[in-house]
Amino acid sequence: MKQGIADGYLAPYRVTKSFINVDMEGYVAEEGEQDLFGKEIEESIFTRNSFGREIHITERQKVVAYRITQMMKVIGRMTKTIVFCPDQEEANIMRKLLIAMNQDMVSRYPNYIVRITSDDRVGKALLDNFIDPYEPCPVIATTSELLTTGVDCKTCGLIVIDKEVNNPTTFKQMIGRGTRIFEKKEKMNFEILDFRGATLLFEKGFDPEDTETKDYSDRKTLGYGEREEESHDNLGDGREKRDYSPKHHKKYFVDGREVKIVHDVVQYLGEDGKTLITEKLTDFTRKAIKKQYPTLDAFRGAWSHADKKQAIIDELAENNVLLDAVREENPALADCDYFDIVCHVAFDQKPLTRRERIDGVKKRNYLAKYEGQARKVIEGLMEKYGEVGVTNIENPQILSLNPFAQIAKRPRIMKGIFKSPEAYNEAVKDLENELYNIV
Repeated sequence: MKQGIADGYLAPYRVTKSFINVDMEGYVAEEGEQDLFGKEIEESIFTRNSFGREIHITERQKVVAYRITQMMKVIGRMTKTIVFCPDQEEANIMRKLLIAMNQDMVSRYPNYIVRITSDDRVGKALLDNFIDPYEPCPVIATTSELLTTGVDCKTCGLIVIDKEVNNPTTFKQMIGRGTRIFEKKEKMNFEILDFRGATLLFEKGFDPEDTETKDYSDRKTLGYGEREEESHDNLGDGREKRDYSPKHHKKYFVDGREVKIVHDVVQYLGEDGKTLITEKLTDFTRKAIKKQYPTLDAFRGAWSHADKKQAIIDELAENNVLLDAVREENPALADCDYFDIVCHVAFDQKPLTRRERIDGVKKRNYLAKYEGQARKVIEGLMEKYGEVGVTNIENPQILSLNPFAQIAKRPRIMKGIFKSPEAYNEAVKDLENELYNIV
């Protein structure tokens, strides 16, 4: 594969490995615990190998679906995507979760997300459209085995792995769906989003001597549990790991406890086209930001002068900056806006929450420059900033929501209270500069 990329006939890739806490720790079924259907769960420790096959953890799948959705918002909502799931049932559950999280796209494109499996007649009927580079939909296909081989999807730009893969040949076949180059649609690279540590099967590339003889026991060092062939080992406390085989198979369904991605790792080929570089997500993000904005002043200047802050966010996304993933990984950034995430990650600035920024504006008595209904609108915008962030208050549609709708209709706010749409937009921009204390 490295040689194919170097020669220019295979697409280079970037791997994002997402580590989920329950995958690393296992799911412990307590004595007498019942699943969502009232079935008593055999007292056991379920490892990641059994997730989706022996036990379905709803909260885990929601985390996976959300991470896929966030990545597609960065690389492009119309990027052809294959999501590999443990079985056909899990593929259907993932389809429903992704539909729920992408309602804006599904409302425009009814076939935006489909399941393509051997038992899904509707999905199979749409397979030709999925692989056709000139057909926009389906965009996301959830599957188990059907798309592993024999499918030439030239524009597939994202491969998601959420099933156990222990065979290098199978792994190569799955990744092969994304290695095509299709210049007519500007498909020159692809992404791999790995939730199962499958990419350890090609840490050194696709060379046969690397993959066929590699000892995969190093998967344990990343908290992934034992190799699948060791799944019958005793756990040391009298319980045995569960044996997945048809005669023992019965799937439990549980909500799960607190499930979250604890950290991400990014891998990509270096400029020499041969070296596989591994970085923490924050390190990768820092480099990507600094390529665009070498200094804090450069970023603050661009942020201040941008008519819409969304343009900065979109520009960063085009350069593979995964701000939402960074925020998800770092709890301290949970209530921070994109501005603070960038300043903290790239320039080591102390991050402030949106609420802290609002309090700072109030302490500086900024609102004294407004009175009456205008002041109520600005106060409302500040509160909305605290709830949903800066990119949302830039959208005039927000004036159709409460508390603004209780003050006046949107045209009246813009043309009456603020005299003109231009004056209203200037007031919003001035508020933004005050929130970030940029003068």
